[in-house]
Amino acid sequence: MSTQVTSQADASSSSSLSASICPNYQLRFRQYLPNQLEHFAKDCWVCECLLNCGWTEIASITDRSADELKAYSKASGTDLSAFVKFDNPIQKELFSAKAVMKILVKDFKQNAQELKKAIETASQIEYERIQKELINKKFTINGFELPAESIQLIKAIQSIHGESITPIVIEPSFGIDKIVYSILEHSFYLRENDETKTAFKFSPNIAPCKCAVISFMQKDELEAITAQIIKQLRKNSISCKVDNSGVQISKKYARFDEIGIPYTVIVDLDSLTDKKVFIRERDSMTQIRVDIASINQTINDLAQGDVKFEELK
Repeated sequence: MSTQVTSQADASSSSSLSASICPNYQLRFRQYLPNQLEHFAKDCWVCECLLNCGWTEIASITDRSADELKAYSKASGTDLSAFVKFDNPIQKELFSAKAVMKILVKDFKQNAQELKKAIETASQIEYERIQKELINKKFTINGFELPAESIQLIKAIQSIHGESITPIVIEPSFGIDKIVYSILEHSFYLRENDETKTAFKFSPNIAPCKCAVISFMQKDELEAITAQIIKQLRKNSISCKVDNSGVQISKKYARFDEIGIPYTVIVDLDSLTDKKVFIRERDSMTQIRVDIASINQTINDLAQGDVKFEELK
């Protein structure tokens, strides 16, 4: 499945792309425009898959910044920051402030406690601003204009042992149902010149069942070899399916194809003497003959993508 990356610059135009206009890719990553971002989000990229219904979002990754945790912290009164300790303390010139309650209570009465907290918990940037305003014998905080006498502002060298940070939230979001549906739709096809035969073209490494094992005919000697192959495959954690019904072998192939099994192992009469079996590949419907002793390794290599079916011919 080909992919395409779409940035903010062309996001608005790309939303109208269709399969006829863009035949070379069916999966794209698109960045949201600023006016498309959710509350608190600073950036968002979505993974979209081209389906019959059009481009469909199947996953997203959103940078929700630190604003969300800061808002939760303020509303709940719970500190959600993390303290990061420095390896070695650093010396830094910092402001500290103390409110003069006598002045605050006299001039602002019921607002005195609120202003005290605002003064003593202000940021360094706020203290720098206040220092500049004190030249005019007054300063503002929380919307109030206060006299210079209501604050004791001190700047001194302090040892900093660490810093408190509010973590940035990165939110991945996806629905497994959309992803699975996209795989099903992109994998489904009809056999050429025979629309009664359907198949799922699952890549071997994601196919739920890696292979099927059948005998060419219902014969005890062949069924014994089939059972042994199945036992060895399952012992090596290779998922496989068996069909012991008496239907024609072509119907068995059709059954396996329509549920997406990539390989079928066929035990025939010659297997009794040459100790070999056929392996049929689902999409090309071609077959190769391999030693029974190498079946586990061969199926595993094919399923993992370590070797291609054509290379075994």
